[in-house]
Amino acid sequence: MKKNTLLLNTVLSALITMITASPSLMAADDADQTAPPEENKTAQVLITNVNIFDGNSEILVQGQDVLIEGKLIKKIGQSLELENKGLVIDGGGRTMTPGLIDMHQHLMLGGPDGLFSTGESIDFATTGAIAAQNMYAHLLMKGITTVRDIGGNSLGLAKGVRMGWMTGPRIYSAGPPIGPLGGHGDVGGWNQHLSQDESVLMGNLATTSTVDEVIKQARWNFRKGAAFLKVMPGGGVSTEFDPLEVISLTLDEMKAAVAIAEDNKTYVAAHAYRDDAVNRAIDAGVKVIEHNFLVSEETIQRMAKEDIILSLQGYMAGVAFAHPENVPWYTPEQIRKAKSVHTGTLQMIKWARKHKLFIISGSDMFAEQWPITKRNITIEVELFEFTSVEALRHATGNAGKVLEMSGPARNPYRDGPLGVIQEGAYADILLWDGDPTQDIMIIEDEDKLDVIMKDGEIFKNTIVDVTDPAYRPSPEMRIMPDKVFQRGNSL
Repeated sequence: MKKNTLLLNTVLSALITMITASPSLMAADDADQTAPPEENKTAQVLITNVNIFDGNSEILVQGQDVLIEGKLIKKIGQSLELENKGLVIDGGGRTMTPGLIDMHQHLMLGGPDGLFSTGESIDFATTGAIAAQNMYAHLLMKGITTVRDIGGNSLGLAKGVRMGWMTGPRIYSAGPPIGPLGGHGDVGGWNQHLSQDESVLMGNLATTSTVDEVIKQARWNFRKGAAFLKVMPGGGVSTEFDPLEVISLTLDEMKAAVAIAEDNKTYVAAHAYRDDAVNRAIDAGVKVIEHNFLVSEETIQRMAKEDIILSLQGYMAGVAFAHPENVPWYTPEQIRKAKSVHTGTLQMIKWARKHKLFIISGSDMFAEQWPITKRNITIEVELFEFTSVEALRHATGNAGKVLEMSGPARNPYRDGPLGVIQEGAYADILLWDGDPTQDIMIIEDEDKLDVIMKDGEIFKNTIVDVTDPAYRPSPEMRIMPDKVFQRGNSL
């Protein structure tokens, strides 16, 4: 042992002497600090000659150039040039918008034939594999660069995307929604005893019965990386035991969830349709109401006065619930509930527009949602009479503001704002052959979407052929990239 120690000290001493005595090494070290070698500079992408919808404004900013470095937008202006090595894309007068944001996703609740993934037909691993494929093919590759997962065990998917282990939109996940026994989210069998059903065991749903259980579940969600919480104070359409007319969570139970969320510097969203459930949620401190389809104008006025956000699922309520008999797994009671919701939706939207509620948009609808996700945006113009700009804003600028409500403690993406085209924002960028601010239907035409960029990484580009690996083209889904295996092999 003494010989080994003596040898180690001798080698270290020799290395220190060599480094400090060598002018060439010192010069190289100084050069590294003052003038980084050209090959170490960050590659850039310059997109020229585009008309920008920034996520908020009513009009396009014409003839702009956008310089991207790393994952952020560095400069916006005219006559910009690359500062380092990089790629130039001639936008050719196309319209640039932020990447779309789906604010009501259920990545892990879809299974075969539109059924809940309860573990009765497929296992948790299969559910995750289905989710991974769909979030790549039907979300990211259609221009949806961020999702807010509002219920289900997507916390692992969120981590996987954040760590670069899989390819998909970034995910702000609530984890399993917190609902009561017999309420919305209780999907156990009718004959089940007082024990956890498969969806609870898989972490997709959380069934609670006391304030203490709510607190424990809320803390568990945050332990696993939740960005916010979701509670279930009202009945729903897709579950069996909860009529729309009931209130499912007590005021104290929701206050407990809000208290834990506020301690984590984030917020609570609530699934609720009717006045009593919505108002109780607001009384408890909830900031975002999901659905809200059967409320009165008085409740809408309260929401506007107290800055409560409306999360709207246009296709579900406006189209799917118009003909719920076409959903093969709906019972007669679920069909009744769906038709009731559809009837109230059109009136609620008129009041929401009249009183200028702050609105975000998302999908819902489980397995059948992914191929038609962007219909939730276009239906707002077709059926609800929003302008194209308003509908886009719900899925970009407005959505980004709500995502920021998870911070600073629980926001997994803190380097810049999302949902906007501005300097310092995440480089989530879409280029359209046409102007979706004038014709919203363009966003459903995949041939009109020429460039998809997320985090400064190009996933679709029909304008130029990107072959240099430095620009990280991503034409195929990646799960567990090579660097992960290299790290493992080096241990």
